[in-house]
Amino acid sequence: MKKNLLLLVLSIAFFQFANSQVIELVGIGVENTNPSTLYISDRGTVDHVVVEAASVFRGTTPADVTFSDANENYTVSFNLAEQDFAPTVPNGVSQHWGYYTATFTDVDAGGITLQNYDQLENVISFTAYVYRSGGDPDVYSIVEYDHAFVFHNGAADPLTYNFTLPWSMEARDIEVDIPISELTEDHRYVVIKLTAGAETEELEFDSNNLGHLLNIQNIMLSNIPGDVTEVSLEIYSPNYPVDDKVGDSFLTGTILLTTTVNQGCTYTQGYWKTHSEYGPASKPDATWNELSDGPDTEFYLSGMSWIDLFNTPVKGNVYYNLAHQFMAAYLNTLRGIYVPSEVEDALTDAMSIFEVDEPGYYEKVKGKTDASKEEIKELTDLASILADYNEGRIGSGHCDDESYYMEKSAFITAPDEMGVVDLQVYPNPVKGIATISFTPKVSSKATIDIYNSTGQKVRRIYDKNVVENIPETLRFESTRFNEGLYLLVIQNGASKQITKVIIKR
Repeated sequence: MKKNLLLLVLSIAFFQFANSQVIELVGIGVENTNPSTLYISDRGTVDHVVVEAASVFRGTTPADVTFSDANENYTVSFNLAEQDFAPTVPNGVSQHWGYYTATFTDVDAGGITLQNYDQLENVISFTAYVYRSGGDPDVYSIVEYDHAFVFHNGAADPLTYNFTLPWSMEARDIEVDIPISELTEDHRYVVIKLTAGAETEELEFDSNNLGHLLNIQNIMLSNIPGDVTEVSLEIYSPNYPVDDKVGDSFLTGTILLTTTVNQGCTYTQGYWKTHSEYGPASKPDATWNELSDGPDTEFYLSGMSWIDLFNTPVKGNVYYNLAHQFMAAYLNTLRGIYVPSEVEDALTDAMSIFEVDEPGYYEKVKGKTDASKEEIKELTDLASILADYNEGRIGSGHCDDESYYMEKSAFITAPDEMGVVDLQVYPNPVKGIATISFTPKVSSKATIDIYNSTGQKVRRIYDKNVVENIPETLRFESTRFNEGLYLLVIQNGASKQITKVIIKR
Protein backbone atom coordinates (compact mmCIF):
# COMPACT_ATOMS: atom_id res chain seq x y z
CA MET A 1 0.00 0.00 0.00
CA LYS A 2 1.42 3.36 -1.01
CA LYS A 3 1.30 6.56 1.01
CA ASN A 4 -0.25 8.54 -1.83
CA LEU A 5 -3.16 6.07 -1.96
CA LEU A 6 -3.91 6.73 1.69
CA LEU A 7 -3.66 10.48 1.22
CA LEU A 8 -6.02 10.24 -1.76
CA VAL A 9 -8.56 8.39 0.36
CA LEU A 10 -8.23 10.88 3.19
CA SER A 11 -8.69 13.86 0.88
CA ILE A 12 -12.25 12.75 0.15
CA ALA A 13 -13.70 14.06 3.41
CA PHE A 14 -12.66 17.12 5.34
CA PHE A 15 -15.67 18.76 6.96
CA GLN A 16 -17.24 17.45 10.13
CA PHE A 17 -21.01 17.35 10.16
CA ALA A 18 -22.49 18.88 13.28
CA ASN A 19 -26.03 17.63 13.00
CA SER A 20 -28.44 20.51 12.67
CA GLN A 21 -32.12 20.85 13.42
CA VAL A 22 -34.56 20.83 10.54
CA ILE A 23 -35.87 24.34 9.89
CA GLU A 24 -39.07 25.27 8.07
CA LEU A 25 -39.94 28.73 6.71
CA VAL A 26 -43.55 29.94 6.64
CA GLY A 27 -44.94 33.43 6.20
CA ILE A 28 -47.73 35.76 5.09
CA GLY A 29 -47.99 39.28 3.74
CA VAL A 30 -49.57 41.64 6.26
CA GLU A 31 -49.69 45.14 4.79
CA ASN A 32 -52.89 46.90 5.87
CA THR A 33 -53.99 43.91 7.98
CA ASN A 34 -54.21 43.91 11.76
CA PRO A 35 -53.87 41.64 13.60
CA SER A 36 -52.25 38.82 11.56
CA THR A 37 -51.75 35.21 12.66
CA LEU A 38 -49.31 32.52 11.50
CA TYR A 39 -50.33 28.91 12.17
CA ILE A 40 -47.61 26.31 12.76
CA SER A 41 -48.30 22.68 11.81
CA ASP A 42 -47.00 19.55 13.61
CA ARG A 43 -46.52 21.46 16.86
CA GLY A 44 -45.27 18.37 18.70
CA THR A 45 -41.99 18.44 16.75
CA VAL A 46 -41.30 22.14 17.33
CA ASP A 47 -38.26 23.06 19.42
CA HIS A 48 -38.55 26.84 19.04
CA VAL A 49 -39.73 29.45 16.54
CA VAL A 50 -38.04 32.69 15.45
CA VAL A 51 -40.52 35.24 14.04
CA GLU A 52 -39.76 38.35 11.99
CA ALA A 53 -41.77 41.24 10.58
CA ALA A 54 -40.23 43.46 7.86
CA SER A 55 -41.07 47.15 7.75
CA VAL A 56 -40.42 50.09 5.42
CA PHE A 57 -41.19 53.59 6.70
CA ARG A 58 -40.72 57.28 6.08
CA GLY A 59 -40.07 59.85 8.75
CA THR A 60 -39.99 58.80 12.41
CA THR A 61 -38.98 55.33 13.60
CA PRO A 62 -41.95 52.94 13.86
CA ALA A 63 -43.42 52.15 17.25
CA ASP A 64 -43.18 48.77 19.00
CA VAL A 65 -45.21 45.76 17.84
CA THR A 66 -46.39 42.70 19.77
CA PHE A 67 -45.92 39.01 18.96
CA SER A 68 -48.03 36.66 21.09
CA ASP A 69 -49.64 33.26 21.46
CA ALA A 70 -51.63 31.73 24.31
CA ASN A 71 -48.53 31.25 26.47
CA GLU A 72 -46.00 33.91 25.44
CA ASN A 73 -46.20 37.63 24.76
CA TYR A 74 -43.38 39.84 23.45
CA THR A 75 -43.50 43.57 22.79
CA VAL A 76 -40.45 44.35 20.68
CA SER A 77 -38.75 47.44 19.30
CA PHE A 78 -37.81 48.14 15.71
CA ASN A 79 -34.35 47.11 14.42
CA LEU A 80 -33.17 49.70 11.91
CA ALA A 81 -31.30 48.00 9.06
CA GLU A 82 -30.79 50.89 6.65
CA GLN A 83 -31.82 54.52 6.48
CA ASP A 84 -31.97 57.15 3.75
CA PHE A 85 -31.76 54.54 1.01
CA ALA A 86 -32.58 55.28 -2.62
CA PRO A 87 -35.00 55.98 -4.05
CA THR A 88 -36.64 58.86 -2.26
CA VAL A 89 -40.36 59.07 -2.74
CA PRO A 90 -41.73 61.69 -5.16
CA ASN A 91 -42.05 64.36 -2.48
CA GLY A 92 -38.37 63.94 -1.57
CA VAL A 93 -38.89 62.19 1.79
CA SER A 94 -36.21 59.62 2.65
CA GLN A 95 -37.13 55.97 3.17
CA HIS A 96 -35.86 53.60 5.87
CA TRP A 97 -36.31 49.90 6.50
CA GLY A 98 -35.75 47.26 9.17
CA TYR A 99 -37.51 44.50 11.05
CA TYR A 100 -38.94 43.24 14.34
CA THR A 101 -38.07 39.81 15.77
CA ALA A 102 -38.84 37.52 18.73
CA THR A 103 -38.28 33.87 19.71
CA PHE A 104 -41.02 31.53 20.97
CA THR A 105 -40.11 28.46 23.00
CA ASP A 106 -43.51 26.84 22.50
CA VAL A 107 -46.30 27.01 19.93
CA ASP A 108 -50.01 27.10 20.71
CA ALA A 109 -52.76 25.70 18.49
CA GLY A 110 -54.05 29.24 18.03
CA GLY A 111 -50.86 30.25 16.22
CA ILE A 112 -48.59 33.27 16.69
CA THR A 113 -50.21 36.68 16.28
CA LEU A 114 -48.59 39.94 15.18
CA GLN A 115 -50.29 43.12 16.37
CA ASN A 116 -49.03 46.34 14.83
CA TYR A 117 -51.84 48.80 15.50
CA ASP A 118 -49.80 51.90 14.72
CA GLN A 119 -47.99 50.52 11.68
CA LEU A 120 -50.62 49.43 9.19
CA GLU A 121 -48.81 50.96 6.22
CA ASN A 122 -45.27 50.03 7.30
CA VAL A 123 -45.15 46.35 8.28
CA ILE A 124 -45.38 44.34 5.07
CA SER A 125 -44.43 40.74 5.90
CA PHE A 126 -44.63 38.29 8.80
CA THR A 127 -42.37 35.20 8.66
CA ALA A 128 -41.53 32.35 11.04
CA TYR A 129 -38.50 30.06 11.11
CA VAL A 130 -39.67 26.83 12.74
CA TYR A 131 -36.87 24.75 14.31
CA ARG A 132 -37.97 21.13 14.54
CA SER A 133 -36.48 18.13 16.33
CA GLY A 134 -36.94 14.40 15.88
CA GLY A 135 -37.01 14.47 12.07
CA ASP A 136 -34.75 12.91 9.46
CA PRO A 137 -31.23 13.03 10.98
CA ASP A 138 -29.70 13.46 7.51
CA VAL A 139 -31.54 16.73 6.82
CA TYR A 140 -29.30 19.77 7.24
CA SER A 141 -30.53 23.39 7.37
CA ILE A 142 -28.72 26.73 7.41
CA VAL A 143 -30.27 30.14 8.04
CA GLU A 144 -28.60 33.38 7.00
CA TYR A 145 -29.94 36.16 9.21
CA ASP A 146 -28.92 38.92 6.83
CA HIS A 147 -31.70 41.18 5.57
CA ALA A 148 -31.27 43.43 2.56
CA PHE A 149 -32.98 46.10 0.51
CA VAL A 150 -32.48 45.67 -3.24
CA PHE A 151 -33.06 48.47 -5.75
CA HIS A 152 -31.96 48.34 -9.41
CA ASN A 153 -28.62 46.80 -8.39
CA GLY A 154 -28.27 44.84 -11.64
CA ALA A 155 -26.36 41.67 -12.50
CA ALA A 156 -22.98 43.37 -11.99
CA ASP A 157 -23.68 44.06 -8.31
CA PRO A 158 -25.92 41.27 -6.96
CA LEU A 159 -26.81 40.58 -3.37
CA THR A 160 -24.62 37.51 -2.64
CA TYR A 161 -24.79 34.78 0.00
CA ASN A 162 -22.11 32.08 0.37
CA PHE A 163 -22.70 28.79 2.20
CA THR A 164 -20.27 26.00 3.13
CA LEU A 165 -21.97 22.61 3.46
CA PRO A 166 -20.68 19.49 5.22
CA TRP A 167 -19.23 16.83 2.95
CA SER A 168 -21.60 13.96 2.16
CA MET A 169 -21.13 10.41 0.86
CA GLU A 170 -24.07 10.77 -1.51
CA ALA A 171 -25.32 13.24 -4.08
CA ARG A 172 -28.00 15.54 -2.69
CA ASP A 173 -30.48 18.24 -3.60
CA ILE A 174 -29.84 21.79 -2.40
CA GLU A 175 -32.92 23.92 -1.83
CA VAL A 176 -33.12 27.60 -0.88
CA ASP A 177 -36.14 29.62 0.28
CA ILE A 178 -36.01 33.42 -0.02
CA PRO A 179 -38.72 35.63 1.51
CA ILE A 180 -39.24 38.62 -0.81
CA SER A 181 -41.36 41.58 0.27
CA GLU A 182 -42.40 44.27 -2.18
CA LEU A 183 -42.71 47.89 -1.17
CA THR A 184 -45.76 48.57 -3.32
CA GLU A 185 -48.11 46.59 -5.51
CA ASP A 186 -46.65 47.83 -8.79
CA HIS A 187 -44.73 45.60 -11.19
CA ARG A 188 -41.55 43.96 -9.78
CA TYR A 189 -38.83 41.88 -11.41
CA VAL A 190 -36.32 39.71 -9.51
CA VAL A 191 -33.52 37.42 -10.73
CA ILE A 192 -32.25 34.63 -8.42
CA LYS A 193 -29.22 32.46 -9.24
CA LEU A 194 -28.13 29.40 -7.22
CA THR A 195 -24.72 27.82 -7.94
CA ALA A 196 -22.99 24.70 -6.57
CA GLY A 197 -19.89 23.44 -8.36
CA ALA A 198 -20.54 23.37 -12.10
CA GLU A 199 -24.32 23.50 -11.70
CA THR A 200 -26.35 26.72 -11.80
CA GLU A 201 -30.08 27.32 -11.63
CA GLU A 202 -31.47 30.74 -12.53
CA LEU A 203 -34.98 31.85 -11.68
CA GLU A 204 -36.78 34.94 -12.93
CA PHE A 205 -39.56 36.08 -10.65
CA ASP A 206 -42.02 38.53 -12.16
CA SER A 207 -45.29 39.27 -10.40
CA ASN A 208 -47.77 42.02 -9.65
CA ASN A 209 -49.70 40.15 -7.00
CA LEU A 210 -47.80 38.80 -4.01
CA GLY A 211 -50.76 38.47 -1.67
CA HIS A 212 -50.32 41.43 0.67
CA LEU A 213 -46.72 41.83 -0.56
CA LEU A 214 -44.86 38.63 0.47
CA ASN A 215 -43.59 35.80 -1.68
CA ILE A 216 -41.43 32.94 -0.35
CA GLN A 217 -39.52 32.02 -3.49
CA ASN A 218 -37.99 28.55 -3.78
CA ILE A 219 -35.04 27.57 -5.98
CA MET A 220 -33.35 24.15 -6.10
CA LEU A 221 -30.36 22.30 -7.56
CA SER A 222 -30.76 18.53 -7.94
CA ASN A 223 -28.31 15.64 -7.63
CA ILE A 224 -25.27 17.70 -6.61
CA PRO A 225 -22.22 15.53 -5.75
CA GLY A 226 -21.62 15.23 -2.01
CA ASP A 227 -18.05 16.53 -2.30
CA VAL A 228 -19.33 19.86 -3.65
CA THR A 229 -19.54 21.90 -0.47
CA GLU A 230 -19.45 25.54 -1.60
CA VAL A 231 -22.78 27.10 -2.60
CA SER A 232 -23.53 30.67 -3.66
CA LEU A 233 -26.82 32.52 -4.03
CA GLU A 234 -27.19 35.76 -6.00
CA ILE A 235 -30.24 38.04 -6.03
CA TYR A 236 -30.66 41.22 -8.03
CA SER A 237 -33.17 43.59 -9.57
CA PRO A 238 -32.33 44.50 -13.21
CA ASN A 239 -31.25 48.00 -14.10
CA TYR A 240 -34.25 49.71 -15.66
CA PRO A 241 -35.15 48.92 -18.42
CA VAL A 242 -33.89 45.46 -19.40
CA ASP A 243 -35.62 43.75 -22.31
CA ASP A 244 -38.82 45.55 -21.40
CA LYS A 245 -38.69 44.00 -17.93
CA VAL A 246 -39.08 46.38 -15.05
CA GLY A 247 -36.73 46.10 -12.11
CA ASP A 248 -37.62 48.00 -8.99
CA SER A 249 -37.14 47.55 -5.24
CA PHE A 250 -37.84 44.82 -2.71
CA LEU A 251 -36.72 43.44 0.66
CA THR A 252 -35.19 40.03 1.32
CA GLY A 253 -35.51 38.45 4.75
CA THR A 254 -33.60 35.60 6.37
CA ILE A 255 -32.49 33.04 3.76
CA LEU A 256 -33.07 29.32 4.46
CA LEU A 257 -30.96 26.59 2.81
CA THR A 258 -31.90 22.93 3.20
CA THR A 259 -30.01 19.85 2.01
CA THR A 260 -29.05 16.37 3.23
CA VAL A 261 -25.81 15.06 4.71
CA ASN A 262 -24.82 11.40 4.90
CA GLN A 263 -21.31 10.85 6.25
CA GLY A 264 -21.67 7.11 6.79
CA CYS A 265 -20.63 5.12 9.85
CA THR A 266 -17.64 3.08 10.95
CA TYR A 267 -17.04 -0.59 11.78
CA THR A 268 -14.65 -1.92 14.41
CA GLN A 269 -11.74 -4.30 13.91
CA GLY A 270 -14.00 -7.18 14.97
CA TYR A 271 -16.22 -6.58 11.97
CA TRP A 272 -13.38 -6.37 9.44
CA LYS A 273 -11.66 -9.41 10.93
CA THR A 274 -14.77 -11.54 10.41
CA HIS A 275 -16.05 -10.07 7.11
CA SER A 276 -13.29 -11.01 4.66
CA GLU A 277 -13.55 -13.85 2.15
CA TYR A 278 -12.23 -16.14 4.88
CA GLY A 279 -15.30 -15.60 7.08
CA PRO A 280 -16.69 -16.65 9.42
CA ALA A 281 -19.32 -14.06 8.42
CA SER A 282 -21.57 -15.44 5.69
CA LYS A 283 -21.34 -12.29 3.54
CA PRO A 284 -17.87 -10.76 3.02
CA ASP A 285 -17.57 -6.98 2.86
CA ALA A 286 -16.58 -5.95 -0.68
CA THR A 287 -14.38 -3.16 0.72
CA TRP A 288 -11.62 -5.74 1.17
CA ASN A 289 -11.36 -5.88 -2.64
CA GLU A 290 -10.05 -2.30 -2.65
CA LEU A 291 -6.70 -3.59 -1.34
CA SER A 292 -4.30 -4.85 -4.02
CA ASP A 293 -4.58 -8.51 -2.92
CA GLY A 294 -7.66 -8.24 -0.73
CA PRO A 295 -7.17 -9.66 2.77
CA ASP A 296 -3.95 -11.34 1.57
CA THR A 297 -2.28 -7.96 0.92
CA GLU A 298 1.08 -7.77 2.69
CA PHE A 299 1.07 -5.38 5.63
CA TYR A 300 4.22 -3.26 5.40
CA LEU A 301 7.24 -4.89 7.12
CA SER A 302 5.23 -7.20 9.36
CA GLY A 303 5.83 -10.32 7.24
CA MET A 304 2.09 -11.03 7.45
CA SER A 305 -1.01 -10.38 5.40
CA TRP A 306 -3.72 -8.03 6.62
CA ILE A 307 -6.01 -10.88 7.63
CA ASP A 308 -3.20 -12.83 9.33
CA LEU A 309 -2.28 -9.72 11.28
CA PHE A 310 -5.91 -9.23 12.32
CA ASN A 311 -5.86 -12.79 13.68
CA THR A 312 -2.62 -12.23 15.61
CA PRO A 313 -3.28 -11.62 19.34
CA VAL A 314 -1.88 -8.37 20.72
CA LYS A 315 -0.30 -9.97 23.83
CA GLY A 316 1.07 -6.65 25.04
CA ASN A 317 2.72 -5.70 21.73
CA VAL A 318 1.77 -2.10 20.93
CA TYR A 319 2.60 -2.66 17.24
CA TYR A 320 -0.18 -5.24 16.89
CA ASN A 321 -2.58 -3.07 18.86
CA LEU A 322 -1.97 -0.10 16.57
CA ALA A 323 -2.00 -2.26 13.43
CA HIS A 324 -5.44 -3.69 14.27
CA GLN A 325 -6.94 -0.22 14.77
CA PHE A 326 -5.12 1.16 11.72
CA MET A 327 -6.41 -1.58 9.41
CA ALA A 328 -9.99 -1.11 10.62
CA ALA A 329 -9.79 2.68 10.24
CA TYR A 330 -8.22 2.42 6.80
CA LEU A 331 -10.89 0.00 5.58
CA ASN A 332 -13.51 2.41 6.92
CA THR A 333 -11.96 5.22 4.86
CA LEU A 334 -12.07 3.01 1.76
CA ARG A 335 -15.84 2.91 2.24
CA GLY A 336 -15.85 6.70 1.80
CA ILE A 337 -16.61 7.46 5.44
CA TYR A 338 -15.96 10.92 6.84
CA VAL A 339 -12.44 11.26 8.33
CA PRO A 340 -11.88 13.87 11.08
CA SER A 341 -8.57 15.73 10.92
CA GLU A 342 -7.17 14.06 14.06
CA VAL A 343 -7.89 10.64 12.55
CA GLU A 344 -6.30 11.64 9.26
CA ASP A 345 -3.18 12.71 11.16
CA ALA A 346 -3.16 9.48 13.20
CA LEU A 347 -3.40 7.32 10.06
CA THR A 348 -0.56 9.20 8.39
CA ASP A 349 1.64 8.99 11.50
CA ALA A 350 0.92 5.28 11.93
CA MET A 351 1.75 4.61 8.30
CA SER A 352 5.13 6.31 8.77
CA ILE A 353 5.86 3.98 11.70
CA PHE A 354 4.86 0.84 9.80
CA GLU A 355 7.11 1.83 6.89
CA VAL A 356 10.25 1.60 9.08
CA ASP A 357 9.45 -0.67 12.05
CA GLU A 358 8.77 -4.39 12.39
CA PRO A 359 6.63 -6.02 15.11
CA GLY A 360 9.71 -7.49 16.80
CA TYR A 361 10.98 -4.02 17.66
CA TYR A 362 8.10 -3.71 20.13
CA GLU A 363 8.12 -7.33 21.34
CA LYS A 364 8.71 -7.73 25.05
CA VAL A 365 11.59 -10.03 25.99
CA LYS A 366 11.90 -10.59 29.71
CA GLY A 367 9.69 -7.55 30.22
CA LYS A 368 11.76 -5.22 28.01
CA THR A 369 11.53 -3.99 24.41
CA ASP A 370 13.91 -2.24 22.03
CA ALA A 371 11.41 0.60 21.77
CA SER A 372 11.69 3.59 24.08
CA LYS A 373 8.93 4.66 26.46
CA GLU A 374 8.23 7.62 24.18
CA GLU A 375 7.82 5.35 21.15
CA ILE A 376 5.52 2.99 23.03
CA LYS A 377 3.43 5.93 24.20
CA GLU A 378 3.19 7.27 20.64
CA LEU A 379 1.82 3.97 19.31
CA THR A 380 -0.58 3.68 22.24
CA ASP A 381 -1.91 7.20 21.71
CA LEU A 382 -2.36 6.67 17.97
CA ALA A 383 -4.21 3.41 18.58
CA SER A 384 -6.51 5.19 21.04
CA ILE A 385 -7.46 7.85 18.48
CA LEU A 386 -8.16 5.25 15.80
CA ALA A 387 -10.17 3.12 18.25
CA ASP A 388 -12.31 6.16 19.08
CA TYR A 389 -12.96 6.59 15.35
CA ASN A 390 -13.71 2.93 14.66
CA GLU A 391 -16.03 2.66 17.66
CA GLY A 392 -17.90 5.87 16.81
CA ARG A 393 -16.82 8.12 19.67
CA ILE A 394 -15.43 10.62 17.15
CA GLY A 395 -16.36 11.06 13.52
CA SER A 396 -19.68 10.13 11.96
CA GLY A 397 -20.62 7.38 14.42
CA HIS A 398 -20.52 3.60 14.62
CA CYS A 399 -22.62 1.33 12.39
CA ASP A 400 -25.32 -0.56 14.24
CA ASP A 401 -25.13 -3.64 12.04
CA GLU A 402 -27.61 -6.26 13.27
CA SER A 403 -26.20 -9.20 11.31
CA TYR A 404 -22.68 -8.41 12.51
CA TYR A 405 -23.65 -8.51 16.16
CA MET A 406 -25.75 -11.62 15.81
CA GLU A 407 -22.76 -13.32 14.17
CA LYS A 408 -20.44 -11.98 16.84
CA SER A 409 -22.69 -13.31 19.58
CA ALA A 410 -22.16 -16.78 18.13
CA PHE A 411 -18.41 -16.35 18.62
CA ILE A 412 -18.94 -15.54 22.29
CA THR A 413 -20.81 -18.87 22.69
CA ALA A 414 -23.88 -19.92 20.81
CA PRO A 415 -27.09 -19.78 22.84
CA ASP A 416 -28.84 -23.09 23.37
CA GLU A 417 -32.21 -21.34 23.46
CA MET A 418 -32.68 -17.71 22.50
CA GLY A 419 -35.05 -15.57 24.51
CA VAL A 420 -35.75 -17.96 27.35
CA VAL A 421 -34.96 -15.58 30.22
CA ASP A 422 -37.02 -12.47 29.24
CA LEU A 423 -34.02 -10.16 29.49
CA GLN A 424 -34.75 -6.41 29.45
CA VAL A 425 -32.59 -3.30 29.84
CA TYR A 426 -34.28 0.04 30.51
CA PRO A 427 -33.58 2.69 29.40
CA ASN A 428 -31.56 1.67 26.36
CA PRO A 429 -29.53 3.63 25.21
CA VAL A 430 -28.18 4.03 28.73
CA LYS A 431 -26.95 7.34 30.08
CA GLY A 432 -25.98 6.91 33.71
CA ILE A 433 -28.12 4.29 35.47
CA ALA A 434 -30.25 1.55 33.91
CA THR A 435 -32.29 -1.35 35.28
CA ILE A 436 -31.70 -4.90 34.07
CA SER A 437 -34.50 -7.40 34.66
CA PHE A 438 -35.00 -11.06 33.77
CA THR A 439 -37.03 -14.09 34.81
CA PRO A 440 -35.02 -17.29 35.34
CA LYS A 441 -36.40 -20.43 33.69
CA VAL A 442 -34.51 -22.80 35.95
CA SER A 443 -33.32 -22.72 39.54
CA SER A 444 -29.57 -22.52 39.12
CA LYS A 445 -26.71 -20.07 38.87
CA ALA A 446 -27.21 -16.98 36.64
CA THR A 447 -24.45 -14.74 35.29
CA ILE A 448 -24.47 -11.53 33.24
CA ASP A 449 -21.35 -10.53 31.29
CA ILE A 450 -20.64 -7.37 29.26
CA TYR A 451 -18.72 -7.66 25.96
CA ASN A 452 -17.34 -4.72 24.00
CA SER A 453 -17.74 -4.12 20.26
CA THR A 454 -14.68 -6.26 19.45
CA GLY A 455 -16.15 -9.31 21.19
CA GLN A 456 -13.95 -9.11 24.28
CA LYS A 457 -15.48 -9.66 27.71
CA VAL A 458 -15.19 -6.45 29.71
CA ARG A 459 -16.81 -7.27 33.02
CA ARG A 460 -19.12 -9.67 34.85
CA ILE A 461 -21.83 -7.63 36.54
CA TYR A 462 -24.01 -10.40 38.02
CA ASP A 463 -23.26 -13.83 39.51
CA LYS A 464 -25.69 -15.51 41.92
CA ASN A 465 -28.09 -18.40 42.40
CA VAL A 466 -31.66 -17.72 41.26
CA VAL A 467 -35.06 -19.41 41.60
CA GLU A 468 -37.18 -20.51 38.64
CA ASN A 469 -39.85 -17.96 37.55
CA ILE A 470 -38.92 -15.48 40.30
CA PRO A 471 -38.10 -12.13 38.57
CA GLU A 472 -34.68 -10.62 39.24
CA THR A 473 -33.62 -6.97 38.85
CA LEU A 474 -30.29 -5.23 39.23
CA ARG A 475 -28.93 -1.71 38.90
CA PHE A 476 -26.52 -1.16 36.00
CA GLU A 477 -24.09 1.77 36.31
CA SER A 478 -22.91 2.63 32.79
CA THR A 479 -20.47 5.28 34.04
CA ARG A 480 -17.89 2.52 34.47
CA PHE A 481 -17.81 1.95 30.71
CA ASN A 482 -16.72 3.99 27.72
CA GLU A 483 -19.37 5.29 25.37
CA GLY A 484 -20.27 2.83 22.63
CA LEU A 485 -22.09 -0.38 21.74
CA TYR A 486 -21.87 -3.45 24.01
CA LEU A 487 -23.33 -6.95 24.18
CA LEU A 488 -25.00 -8.07 27.39
CA VAL A 489 -24.95 -11.88 27.72
CA ILE A 490 -26.96 -13.65 30.42
CA GLN A 491 -26.63 -17.36 31.17
CA ASN A 492 -29.13 -19.26 33.27
CA GLY A 493 -28.36 -22.96 33.47
CA ALA A 494 -27.84 -24.16 29.90
CA SER A 495 -29.74 -21.21 28.40
CA LYS A 496 -28.38 -17.89 27.18
CA GLN A 497 -29.80 -14.64 25.89
CA ILE A 498 -27.92 -11.78 24.25
CA THR A 499 -29.01 -8.17 23.83
CA LYS A 500 -27.32 -5.00 22.64
CA VAL A 501 -26.75 -2.09 25.02
CA ILE A 502 -25.77 1.38 23.83
CA ILE A 503 -23.95 3.52 26.40
CA LYS A 504 -23.96 7.29 25.97
CA ARG A 505 -22.41 10.18 27.87
